[in-house]
Amino acid sequence: LIRICTWEDGTREIIQKSVVENGQAYVLLDGSAKIEIVDNSKSFKDVLDNDWFKGAVDFVASHNLFYGISETEFAPGMYMIRAMMVTVLYRLEGSPESDGITAFDDVDSGAWYGKAVEWANKSGVVKGYDDKTFGTEDEITREQMAVMFYRYAQYAGIDTTARKDLESSYPDGKGVSEWAEEAMSWCTAVGLFRGDDTGALNPTNNATRAEVATLFMRMVELMVK
Repeated sequence: LIRICTWEDGTREIIQKSVVENGQAYVLLDGSAKIEIVDNSKSFKDVLDNDWFKGAVDFVASHNLFYGISETEFAPGMYMIRAMMVTVLYRLEGSPESDGITAFDDVDSGAWYGKAVEWANKSGVVKGYDDKTFGTEDEITREQMAVMFYRYAQYAGIDTTARKDLESSYPDGKGVSEWAEEAMSWCTAVGLFRGDDTGALNPTNNATRAEVATLFMRMVELMVK
């Protein structure tokens, strides 16, 4: 189920920043609106009821944060690329307008990800690589995602002071890159990132669409509750 708001001017939109827990709906809105609960669920043949990521995929698909690679396939095991990661953050923020000016040599402002990357750069969520490229097609690592979530939280006005000691908490905590330590420390402290079955963070591993869907569900829950 998804929440839809109707504003005073009659326009309707899906509320991405919303969750339902124990029969209670939580939403984050700027202003007042009439709230409706409707069924916007999607079904994918490669997402089964007993899959560990089923709930997360249902969440991000119904909130229109993620789309399938086709009408019937979600591709949960496909690795997430940096352009797609930023696009989902952009959708979560309501897809704000962009001036069409890009700061990266490898970003086409007219591409499907163009406005998202421009917004993310101007809002401080992404800074790109040292060679003035963004790496749109690069598969994103877990520590790169941690930095993006951390900066997005700061942009959104979320308290980012919580910290967790990485070296004492995770067997591979020392493996987090220096530039990502602060972000990963916050992400683990608030429960956004959690260790795998062995307790490891796997900071330099690439992340699948199913894993990223889970992180976005947790991020929305963190924002609205």
